[in-house]
Amino acid sequence: MSTAALVVLFTHAAIAVASDAGPTAKTEAPAPVAAPSARQDDALSAAADDFAALRLEAAAERLEALVADATTPRPTLAQAWLLLGLTRAGLLADNDAAAAFSRALDLDASLEVPAETSPKVRALFEKTRRARPPAPPPSPPPPPTKARPADSTSTQPKSASAPAQPAPAAPTADDTVLWTAGLASVVLVTAAGAAVGAVVADDALGRPEAGRTRADHDLIRMGGLVSVGASAVLGVVGGGLVAAAVWDSITPESGP
Repeated sequence: MSTAALVVLFTHAAIAVASDAGPTAKTEAPAPVAAPSARQDDALSAAADDFAALRLEAAAERLEALVADATTPRPTLAQAWLLLGLTRAGLLADNDAAAAFSRALDLDASLEVPAETSPKVRALFEKTRRARPPAPPPSPPPPPTKARPADSTSTQPKSASAPAQPAPAAPTADDTVLWTAGLASVVLVTAAGAAVGAVVADDALGRPEAGRTRADHDLIRMGGLVSVGASAVLGVVGGGLVAAAVWDSITPESGP
């Protein structure tokens, strides 16, 4: 077979393959998806159209699906609850309408029903508004904080232990002298009394009286001797105490 015949043969084969394959399919871009807020606004507009055309059941179905959608924006959600309240009032479901009005006012307390709303439905809306608790007043701003001056004493270390209690004061030398001198005075007075008693006994013994027996004279004399002896002993003790007091007063105290 000649070269020209081969070229013609391959050309016809290529044309046949191209005709069998048909036109090349074109890839179409996907249709744009509406944003959630735009989609929900469209649903609210469609429900409003149903409400205006008195298709109340259809409007209620659209609105109930819209308020159940967790992605519905707050302004759209408030309008949907308000329109659902109007739709339920049109269906003579006053309790359900009041509940929808209350939800709408929870989201936006400034909502109002349209001007063409019937007096009965308007009265139901206002009654629902009055039954709601008043909004709490805004909290006052916090008072400005004042800088506290630095406490100089806060930087000083504090002792963890309690302060030691002062020991009771020991008696001073002056107190000892006073007590010793007082005791010596008592002893000296007692000795003087004993001496006086002895002198009286001796005087009574030197002047016997009528009717007095020898035993009485001996007893009186014995009392005198005892008085003299007691006076001597007490005198010695008193003198020793006075001497000790004087010694303590003139002797300096040794240091610790």
